[in-house]
Amino acid sequence: MKKLTLIIMLATLATGVFAQDLKTTSETSSPLSAALTVGYESQYVFRGLRQGDGIVTANVNTVIADRISFDLLALAPMARDVKMGAINEVDATLKYIVPVENASFDFGGILYTYPRSKVSLKETQYTVEPFVALRYKAFLNPSVAAYYDVNMRTWSFEGSVNESIKLFGNFSLVPSIHAGYVDAKDAEPEAVRAVKRSYRYADGALDLVYALGDHASLSVGERYVVSDNVEWTRHGWTGASFQLKF
Repeated sequence: MKKLTLIIMLATLATGVFAQDLKTTSETSSPLSAALTVGYESQYVFRGLRQGDGIVTANVNTVIADRISFDLLALAPMARDVKMGAINEVDATLKYIVPVENASFDFGGILYTYPRSKVSLKETQYTVEPFVALRYKAFLNPSVAAYYDVNMRTWSFEGSVNESIKLFGNFSLVPSIHAGYVDAKDAEPEAVRAVKRSYRYADGALDLVYALGDHASLSVGERYVVSDNVEWTRHGWTGASFQLKF
């Protein structure tokens, strides 16, 4: 409860300077930017846990004056027994970005919804996570974040690093690493049988990116994750995406 109170206090402090901060930024930044990303993952892995087989993802991200970010993500499974176009999950993320020297604080929340969940089976229809994150603008772009699932009363902590390495022509290589700890009572909110223990995880990705001019890019890469949920498990899979910036 004390941790949740701390997040609320920090978010309130950030919101208190919102009006003046946003006005100053909008005078020096583009007022609006957006990106559309369509991707494929041969496995669906969330915070170290494998949720299912191949999925198609569609993500729309909008940023206002480098301060307010809204993100909408839809996930559709590729299983043969699932109707084409059926969406398993829709996530909406709203955050407010507070810049500091060589870094920024993110305050926001994520709404997870599961359109195909069944109330009769007591499957979760939605859950909400407020979060706070600290991101550094430095080599490897390190970041740390804390999330609190209001419905499941579950804390998640994650750190990450990533770096874009220029290769030749329009090609670049992007390695990334995430590591986290889930203080879990229910780590799989959409599952009938929820996980009821804490666990650790680490995953890495290596993506080859090809820039199609200044506003579009293609990427393909490999991912690998290890976690100690019940017992140590390992998964490797492939991902690809196309991104268009507006």
